[in-house]
Amino acid sequence: MRLQDGFYALVLDEIRNQPGLEKELGANNLSAVALTAFGSTLKRFCQNIEMTGTGFPIPIITGPGFMIIRKLTPPATIWLRSLADILSIWSGSNYEALCRSALLHIFWGQLDEAERKINIAKNNHDDRAYAHHVYGLLRGLQEDREGSQFELGLAMSREGFESARQRVHLALHLLELDC
Repeated sequence: MRLQDGFYALVLDEIRNQPGLEKELGANNLSAVALTAFGSTLKRFCQNIEMTGTGFPIPIITGPGFMIIRKLTPPATIWLRSLADILSIWSGSNYEALCRSALLHIFWGQLDEAERKINIAKNNHDDRAYAHHVYGLLRGLQEDREGSQFELGLAMSREGFESARQRVHLALHLLELDC
C-alpha cells in the first residue's frame, strides 16, 4: 500500500461519514469504488490501517488504489451546483459546503480545485477543524507528510466531535506507517 492509496481510502471514509454527501457521487457507488480500488470493503480496509503497527502488517491492496479515479464516472454538470459554488466562494460564508465540495473534488482527483475550496474555507474560518482535516487528507494524498501532519494536528486540536477526532487520529496514524 502506498501512502496515497491509504489517504484515498480515508477520503472515501470521510465522504461516507458526511450526511448525504455520498449521494453527490453521481453514478459512482462508494462501496463499489472502494471494493474495486482496494480489493476489500472500505470499513475493512480502514480497520486494517488502524491495526497496522500493532503486530499486523500494512494492508495489501489488490486493486488500482488511488488510480481508480481514472475509471470513475465523471461528475454530472449541474448548473445549480455551479451557481451554489460561485455564491459560496463569493460570500465565503458557506464553510461546510466548501469543505464538502473539496472532498468531492478529491474523490474525482481534481486536487487543485479541492485545494482552492479548502483555502477559501480556511481563509474565512481558520479556527475550525473541518477544513484542516480535509486539507490534511489532501496533503497526505499528495504524499506531503509534513504538510499533512501540520494540518491534521490543527484539526485534532480544534475538533470537538469524538467520531471526527477518531478519523483524524486514523489519518495521523497512517502518517506514522512506513508506506
